[in-house]
Amino acid sequence: MTFRGVFRNLCQLPVTPSNPETHGKITAKFLPAQKCLLAGSIQTDINESLLVLTSMPSLQPLLAFTLLLAYFALHSLLAADKLKEWFSQRTGANFRYYRLIYNVLAGVLLIVLLYWMAIWPTKPMFEKNAWTNGAAVVLLATGCWLVVGSLRQYDLGEFTGIRQITQKNATPNHSSLNVSGFNALVRHPLYLGIILSLVGLFLVWSKISALLLLLSVLVYLPFGIHFEEKKLRRQFGQAYLEYEKRVKRLIPWVW
Repeated sequence: MTFRGVFRNLCQLPVTPSNPETHGKITAKFLPAQKCLLAGSIQTDINESLLVLTSMPSLQPLLAFTLLLAYFALHSLLAADKLKEWFSQRTGANFRYYRLIYNVLAGVLLIVLLYWMAIWPTKPMFEKNAWTNGAAVVLLATGCWLVVGSLRQYDLGEFTGIRQITQKNATPNHSSLNVSGFNALVRHPLYLGIILSLVGLFLVWSKISALLLLLSVLVYLPFGIHFEEKKLRRQFGQAYLEYEKRVKRLIPWVW
């Protein structure tokens, strides 16, 4: 018999009215126990409801997609010049830690979110074959090549936030616009490499979590690029405007 069935039977036990004094003693004795059983039953119902809510297959993808978009939105918000200026005015010299904290926070949140999605007990969305495996290898190799090549064009010490701390310079000065290497092919080669890698990952893993990650990136990137390029126009002025005319955003010769 289940816990809830035992509780229901206890509540339905007949009370003999022939001895009111005994009845009163029994009631006084067992009332606290019945209250405990009732509280336990309510808590069990709440726990079961939460378990069902978080494990429903229909809600998991929607929740994950929403959290991914919220993560990307937070990422752009924390990188905005106005917010960084607000923090700089209130933290003074300690603002040089901002970039490193920003990167650590972004990394931890993303790892937790992706781990949660990775452990879903879902089945592959399609069967893999030689064609999908071959396409995945090409896309992953090309994507990783673009990502690594793009990162090499950055000052990684500054990118991670370590240089700002060691040199005590919270806002490094960028006097020139880099338009060489992969940047001569598209304006955002790092993003292009990430997209190609995620498509390849989906072909290899073929689960709903990989598809959601890819779709969330595709939905967010146009907005992320828009805000990033507004900042670059303010920073480099006419040089960036001319660069925009010559080089496409993400897809060579197309967009």
